[in-house]
Amino acid sequence: MVSSNKASFKPGLQSVMQVLTVMTIALLGLGLVVTIWYNITVARQLEKDIRGIIAQQQVVQSGEKLSEAAQRQTSEELAKAEASLDKMNNELIGLVSKLQQEIDDQRTDRNNFLNEIAKFHREREKYDSLLNNLSTELKKLSESSNMNRFSEQKAGGTQ
Repeated sequence: MVSSNKASFKPGLQSVMQVLTVMTIALLGLGLVVTIWYNITVARQLEKDIRGIIAQQQVVQSGEKLSEAAQRQTSEELAKAEASLDKMNNELIGLVSKLQQEIDDQRTDRNNFLNEIAKFHREREKYDSLLNNLSTELKKLSESSNMNRFSEQKAGGTQ
């Protein structure tokens, strides 16, 4: 009877090992997803920064045109340059507003993602604790089984 109990522990331990293997693979996959997400976020931010720089250059060019128009003192060119500068300024304000919204959205997404990772780690800690408890119980049962066998052998040897 002791040997049948011992045989039934092996599949349980094997399934625990399979769960640990799956969890390890899941953690590796999660790390890959985090890396890809971070790279995409950085690329988006760089693209936005480049657009902002281009918009600033356009504003500077409009300012230079305004300066040239003032030097020539042509009111028509001056009015066109001012209108262009106002338009660029409004576009820049809109772009900054959109960038700020994107940053806020990404920050929210990142925080949600980090919260999910934290939940996953808490679950993993629970499973690690359960595995440690199971391992301890298996050791106790193994020791108890060995003690029973030793007692049976000792009792059989004295008769």
